[in-house]
Order: sequence, then C-alpha cells, then structure tokens
Amino acid sequence: MDVAQFELYIDAPIDYVFKCLDDDAIIVQWNSFLVENIYESSNDVLYPKTGMKFKSVQLIGKKQYTIDSEITIYEPPNHVALKATTKEGISFTDYYLERTGNQTKLVIELSTIPSNWFHRFLIKLFGWTVKGMYEEEYEKLKKYAEDTYDWNQEFN
Repeated sequence: MDVAQFELYIDAPIDYVFKCLDDDAIIVQWNSFLVENIYESSNDVLYPKTGMKFKSVQLIGKKQYTIDSEITIYEPPNHVALKATTKEGISFTDYYLERTGNQTKLVIELSTIPSNWFHRFLIKLFGWTVKGMYEEEYEKLKKYAEDTYDWNQEFN
C-alpha cells in the first residue's frame, strides 16, 4: 500500500473548512478534477453518512472517468474518509480536521492498493507526480477557504 500525507493550516474555522470538503458546489470551485458526484437519491446529497455510495465523475487530463465511491467515515467537522474503486485498484482518502486557535489544521492521508503488479509498478514510477498534483489541489482548497470565509459574519 502506498501512502501520501499532506498537512495544511488554513485561516478559517473548522466548520467552514469541513463545508469546503463536503459541499459539491464548493468542491468544484477548488478541485479541478471533480466534474460531479452522482448520488442514488437527492437525500444523499443533503444528508451524507457513513456507508453512503455514489459515483464520482473525474476529469483527469482530457479523459473523464466515473469512479465508484463510498463514504467510509463521516464525523463532521473532524473526520471524513472516502474509498474509491477503479480497475487500477482501491484508493482511500482520509481528511482529519482539528481546531488550532483561529485556524484549522487539515491532515490528508491518501493510500492506494493497486489491483495488480503493473499498477503497483506505475505507482512506484509516477507516484511523485501524482503527489504533486494532489498537493496543488489542496493548496487551492486552502486558498479558496481563506479567500471566501468572511470573518465579519458568523458561519452557519
């Protein structure tokens, strides 16, 4: 299993940072990979929970992929975890959020279980480029949260 970890300190409250990770309309503002998430029912979008499954449409390069996804942990505003299954393997993403004064500490752990030796080899060979792509996306999340949070208004 290959693991990458990112740590960010975001100048915005934990509840707002969690919303930036949880609300599809916001996620597409900072995540250039996400096209849309497709849910089984409209209630799933309004009331996410552990065990909920959905399809995530991602744009990687010039090609769109539909990925079977599942929320494996949903504990707002401190922890959310996702599992994504593709023919290349299974990937897990954990978001850990913690209050630190007026900031939010966000730790992101990505791990992958390749489906076969070929995909394992590709991850070993090109994993550093993928990590760089994710790092760029998470910096966009940080910038988005800091630029859009209004400290003069109470967040709901």
